[in-house]
Amino acid sequence: MTGPIAVTGGTGFIGQHLIRALIDLSVPVRALTRAARPVSSDHFAWIQGSLESEASLETLLEGATHLIHLAASVRGNTPDDFLRTNTHASQALFELCTRMNTPPRVLFVSSLAAREPRLSHYALSKHLAEQRLAETLPEGHWTIFRPPAVYGPGDTEIKPLLKLASLGFLPVPSNPRHRVSLLHVDDLVTAMLAWLRLSQSSGQIFELSDPRIGGYDWRQLAEILSDYHGHRVRIMRLPKSLLVFFGAVNVGIGRLLGHPAMLSPGKVRELSHSDWTVDPTYAMTHLDWRPLIEFSEGIALPNKRI
Repeated sequence: MTGPIAVTGGTGFIGQHLIRALIDLSVPVRALTRAARPVSSDHFAWIQGSLESEASLETLLEGATHLIHLAASVRGNTPDDFLRTNTHASQALFELCTRMNTPPRVLFVSSLAAREPRLSHYALSKHLAEQRLAETLPEGHWTIFRPPAVYGPGDTEIKPLLKLASLGFLPVPSNPRHRVSLLHVDDLVTAMLAWLRLSQSSGQIFELSDPRIGGYDWRQLAEILSDYHGHRVRIMRLPKSLLVFFGAVNVGIGRLLGHPAMLSPGKVRELSHSDWTVDPTYAMTHLDWRPLIEFSEGIALPNKRI
């Protein structure tokens, strides 16, 4: 782990945690940001720009030994809303890496959704980006991580579900027997740090999860949340057809107002999928990494922003 490490998506939930960890290790790091931000460390610099600006990307990558690509669009009303950033901009970034005097090793933090590209525009955009990476860089220069749902301090996607659970209800957009794997952000960061310590990239895709092989069904999650809150958390099953309807309405409103929608028919299909489980054993073996935080422990960790 020599550095400097280049990071996209550094202003996001996962990126903030990664940058804090790198700063704590005194590893030189640069991160892309659209808005000007003050420098917070001798080892850290913000690079103002965007994925669409080749000049700012060249500054970000100049002399970098590693690139961790986190930036992504998770909201959208049309296929192009996802393809523009997640696929096309990523491909341009990967191609720029090959033109650097010394190309950096690339870690692309994709999504478990890429495993099922038929489900949504988002899933397809991530799947295509993975293909572009493999086609663009030599095998020994890239690695792909596919995390499941990631939670922890600063998370904004799972937090609303946890808030409802505190009131005694857990909305379930599928069969309560359907299973999901989860990953605390601290364990994802340690996986990225483990990748940085490798002598070379692997040209492989690693699916990650917390230590609970086989994941959780929604009834188990409700039990864990009941124990955490000290009162019963009841499963509130939401009909898929109703969610698809509201998703379509939400996308229509988003198009009218120019705001990207989070809930869409594609997102409903993702949430209703029967199996989002991961066996992290392969990743643990090849990355020399071990996840430590199960969901029952992770929700009890201090909820402080970094």
